[in-house]
Amino acid sequence: FLLVYFGGVVYAILKSIVTRVLLCYNPSTDPEKPLRVKIHDAIFTAFCFAWPIIGVVWLASSDTCSSTAPKLFAVSTAIVVLLIVAWVLTLLGPPILIGILMLAIRRGHIRVAKERQQKVDRVISALRIVSSEEASKVAEECSVCLTEFSETPSSASADLIRETPCQHYFHHKCLANWAKVGKMSCPLCRSPLDPDDPEEEDLEGESRAPPDSRDDDDDVTITSRAV
Repeated sequence: FLLVYFGGVVYAILKSIVTRVLLCYNPSTDPEKPLRVKIHDAIFTAFCFAWPIIGVVWLASSDTCSSTAPKLFAVSTAIVVLLIVAWVLTLLGPPILIGILMLAIRRGHIRVAKERQQKVDRVISALRIVSSEEASKVAEECSVCLTEFSETPSSASADLIRETPCQHYFHHKCLANWAKVGKMSCPLCRSPLDPDDPEEEDLEGESRAPPDSRDDDDDVTITSRAV
């Protein structure tokens, strides 16, 4: 078993050379595999899956190997176990990972980029557009890009000024980029940009959770000592 196994390992290392020399196939010049190469690859793959099963059968049917050659038997058992584990992971690993990813996406733990983009565009476009004069009464510049609100903004949506539900003002493009890379919240006060979205509201509520009451007690203690 071990001789055939190590022979298979050596063959796997030299497989590309064997394919190029004996089967006269060069993948760099001929991308499509000919039939002889497909048959060769199928046989080699079947061998890689079948040989661990043969090893299990031989180990299970052996009666004297464990006593006559204990070290060789232990090495063979370890290799067979590793091959079986690799075989199981190869078959079941991808479906399990795909299932975990789909479940995480469905429950909202992972957000698909396209869906995130569509949501950001929908929320930002729904915000009220204000003039530079109105925005300048509260802030002279955008807090994201630190650029003054233009007196004569262009018609492009990137230069439009949007008012958030918390009455802060930002350029359309700045606010959209902020929401794409982070949470759907105001860059200044972290209030949700879409109050009707319970998921975003819960996330922002957690981020704005009140400090521990012990901090208030410490402040009171410090104040009393100062007095």
